[in-house]
Formats: sequence, structure tokens, C-alpha cells
Amino acid sequence: MQTYVYDPIVGGHWLITARRTALYVAYEQALFLAKAQAVIFDPSSSSSSVGSGFRDVQFKDVRRIAFGVLAFPAQKVIEPFGGGGFALMQVLNPEISCPAGGCSTSEFAEASQRVHDASSRAFFWLMGGIQINYSSKLNVFAHYMMTSSAANFLLQGNTHTLQGGIRISMGSAKEGITERH
Repeated sequence: MQTYVYDPIVGGHWLITARRTALYVAYEQALFLAKAQAVIFDPSSSSSSVGSGFRDVQFKDVRRIAFGVLAFPAQKVIEPFGGGGFALMQVLNPEISCPAGGCSTSEFAEASQRVHDASSRAFFWLMGGIQINYSSKLNVFAHYMMTSSAANFLLQGNTHTLQGGIRISMGSAKEGITERH
């Protein structure tokens, strides 16, 4: 089982709002401060941190692209919001470890393919948070996001993310029918 880590995430969110709902699109990258450890099934491996038949893997960064819908039920200065959607997560540059004797070329190629196959998955996510509206152009937000788990992925179990930031409105997407262009 992997331990919980607290590492920075950088990225951007695009929120296309209507009255009480919004389309949510996000691109984020977690920048791990230390290499994370994972284990994959590999019948050709004779030793790993959990025994034979598995291979140790290390990685440093994870990318997530998320799409979904959020609801803003209260139109106030402090707005709670919640929603859900799906995300694509990818472990970047995973490195397999070979025992002290090394791996043969075919063993290394097979293990690399197994790691590559386990480095990307799609997930469902749920989110809840608050947004503080300072003006029509500036908002501050904080939210919690949980993604589902997936079999045969380098990250074991659900992921939990606590994020905060500033949202800047780029203008309204709505046009009145009486406006002339």
C-alpha cells in the first residue's frame, strides 16, 4: 500500500458558468518532492520489495486532465459547490528497477511495456468546495476532489486532493438577443 504524500500541484482550471451550473475543465500536474514507489505484477521478476513475481517502479510526477459538471446552488458572496465527472491520470516517466544482477534485454523490454500499460487510466471524480466572490471578476476558491481507484494502475486506491486558488473572470459568454453585432 502506498503512503499518503503532500506534494504541490500546478495547473489551470476553466470554469464555463451558467446560472447555477458550470462546465469544469482542468489540467494539473503533481510535482512530487520525492520519488514515489509502486509495484507491478511481473512473473519474470525474481525479487522486489514485496517478493518474487513483482517488480518495483519509481516515478516522480502525475498529470491529470479532468472534465465534469459543477452545481452552485446558492448565489451568494460565499457559494458552496459540488459536482463530478471523469479524469484521465498519467504517471510520467516511470522507471523500473532491476535486481543487482540486472535485467536481460527482453526482460527489460517486457517489464517496460507492463509499466507503460499501467501508467495511464481513466477515473470518476467527486468534488465539493466553496467559492468566495470578491467582485464580478475575482473569486477565491477551495475544494476537495476524490477520484475512484482503478485496477492495474501504478497509484493504488483513491486519490484525494485539496486545492485552492484564484479564479479570474474573462467575461460573459452570454449574449442578449437584442444586442447588435
